[in-house]
Amino acid sequence: MRDNDLLLETLNLKPETLLMNNDHSKIVGQFFGDKWALYQKAIRGNVLCHEQMFGTLDRLLIQTFENRPFSFADFGCGDSSAILDVLRTKNLNHYIGVDAAEELIEKAEKTLEPLTCPKTLVCDDMARAITNLDFKSDVIFCSYSLHHLLPEQKSAFIEKAFERLNPSGYFILIDGFRSNGETRDQWLHRLEQRFLTLVPGFTAEDTEEIMKHPRASDHPETISAFRAIAAKSPWQSFEVLFERDNFLALCLFVK
Repeated sequence: MRDNDLLLETLNLKPETLLMNNDHSKIVGQFFGDKWALYQKAIRGNVLCHEQMFGTLDRLLIQTFENRPFSFADFGCGDSSAILDVLRTKNLNHYIGVDAAEELIEKAEKTLEPLTCPKTLVCDDMARAITNLDFKSDVIFCSYSLHHLLPEQKSAFIEKAFERLNPSGYFILIDGFRSNGETRDQWLHRLEQRFLTLVPGFTAEDTEEIMKHPRASDHPETISAFRAIAAKSPWQSFEVLFERDNFLALCLFVK
């Protein structure tokens, strides 16, 4: 089956001033609101290599900006706890956070208090938000969120990211990736095994509960697919800065 044939359950978000625009958006937001503690437990088990991914991101931002001010737009920010330690030591002049779960957006406001820069928190569909943002950013960041979109939607998002970046800006993508020739079901099985084997104290019931969302909504691509997207567009370069287990990676698009 081609990627274009995969069924998508798309995240739908909203600006803070608007109502949720469909039931699926509420379901996704409620899932992450209700299961956030379980997800955080998995993060502490490093199932998705958060430690290595955000360490790589930290080094990239230091090398790129040194002490120069920059803006950072975070799509799929959750409660912003994952990114806080990276950004709190940087000369940030604007943080934009977008997420599906209204409860997590509310938590992000508290989490981000140590950042002294202006902050904009948004609940909106990530595909719509990237179009509706009326300002540009030096960095657009997606961590473990872009996989909710179909291939055409991913391509459109990346195209809009290019438009929304300042000159020489960066689109940084952290996500799960299928191996070449691997099916979605095979990738989901590998994800399930990571939960079962890498998280101390994670029960079969915990795994079954946390896997409900990826089974319904996760549609990972291959790294080759993103390399092809970059090659067909005006991006200056595409590079994989970190890869683990042929399963997770941090990719860098340079405008």
